Amino acid sequence: MNTRTTTFLLVLLGTLSLGACNSTTNLADGGIGGTGISAGTVTGFGSIYVNGVKYETTPDTLYQRNDAAALEDEFNVGEVVVVDWEEQDEGTRVATQVSFAALLKGPVTTAPGPGANTVEVLGQTVVTDETTVFQGFVLLEDLSVLDTLEVSGFFDADGAIHATLIKQPDTRSTTVELKGNIDEIISDQELRIGNQTVNLSNVITISGGALEENQFAEIKGTYASGIVYAETVEVGAVELEAESGEEIELEGFVTRFVSETDFDVDGQAVTTTAATTFEDGTSSNLGLNAKVEVEGVLDPLGVLVAEKVKFRVVSNLKIEADVQAVDVAAGTVTILGMTVLTDELTQFEDDSDQKVKKFSLADVDPDVDQLEIRAYLSGTQLIASRLERVDPDDKVRLKGPVTELNNPVITILDVDVDTTTVTDYEGVADQTEFFGTVQVNDIVQAKGRETGSGIVWEAIELDD
Repeated sequence: MNTRTTTFLLVLLGTLSLGACNSTTNLADGGIGGTGISAGTVTGFGSIYVNGVKYETTPDTLYQRNDAAALEDEFNVGEVVVVDWEEQDEGTRVATQVSFAALLKGPVTTAPGPGANTVEVLGQTVVTDETTVFQGFVLLEDLSVLDTLEVSGFFDADGAIHATLIKQPDTRSTTVELKGNIDEIISDQELRIGNQTVNLSNVITISGGALEENQFAEIKGTYASGIVYAETVEVGAVELEAESGEEIELEGFVTRFVSETDFDVDGQAVTTTAATTFEDGTSSNLGLNAKVEVEGVLDPLGVLVAEKVKFRVVSNLKIEADVQAVDVAAGTVTILGMTVLTDELTQFEDDSDQKVKKFSLADVDPDVDQLEIRAYLSGTQLIASRLERVDPDDKVRLKGPVTELNNPVITILDVDVDTTTVTDYEGVADQTEFFGTVQVNDIVQAKGRETGSGIVWEAIELDD
């Protein structure tokens, strides 16, 4: 393996970063058509897709999870991974190594309330959205204090973790992993990361430097009575080695911003040039906590020179119903009479009893399968950010902007919702108050059931 010298900061691999800190690991080098490193969310399998790009896997591909050797079948859609790859003939990218490490592993320290979209794990704020994958539970409000969670995702500029996947193991564990900036050195035996106190009296090893406030640390140990008892502490910058001129594809939040030509994504220094192209936004949209995907090459100073910056659009729409039609060639499904487009970034997951690992649009059976889709609007086109097959039942869920009001009918997206049968108005007293409050373009969620004669709507909620 060649020796590489450039620091490449990622919030992955257990060698994780945030803002002012760096992280790295060693990855394989070589390849006849060039090499690269891609860091982002797993969007599918059949080989492995990361940020919508296919990386062929072979018997020689190495897999690592939480610092241990692993198999491809252990990886999940929604996990943030690093792929080290080499380019073969005709532009095919072949993965030489795929690595994953949780950002957090430990107990829920504050129980979420009804309708919550955040949960505190080991004193750290974990934020979820419509695209977050939950494994082992259905809603955040189902969780209790001391339930063990494993969290994958990205840090933002404020230190919150935006979860792409949260997994609840079958059993609770007192073994924990905590990563983040040291907010306070309480004493020579205690420090604080977020809201979590860490006791250092049982530490076996401290590596990477002295403990200092605002320094990044990775801590492994045990949890008891609200305290993390550290056993190993790794402090400061841990380098992911990448050589000058190597291709890098990086997903994350802008964690430092000086100007449009001087900012960090997930802690990695990035610059743009006159040749940089922007998708779903312009350079003026760059700023702290903008979520982007950056493609480019590293310069000799370790700065990622962006060839393309793609802004990630918030997916705040949700559709759950029986699928009516599928057009694999066009990449579309029809559901509740609406056409939803899938693209290279759509995450495909089969959460039905069939559990197809390499699930794709070709596996969807119209008039049989039920889908749960998270989506966003690009103009008037619905684009799926996540498409999940679930076990069939008569449930119907719809969340989207109000396009028309005609009491007692409200139109959400292109679907008419007759509120005559609604008995549960969440957040308001009744139908009269609801129609006196709701306005066009408000986000509304409706719940109902499919009957032989159509959908009977039962509950409706105006989104905050």
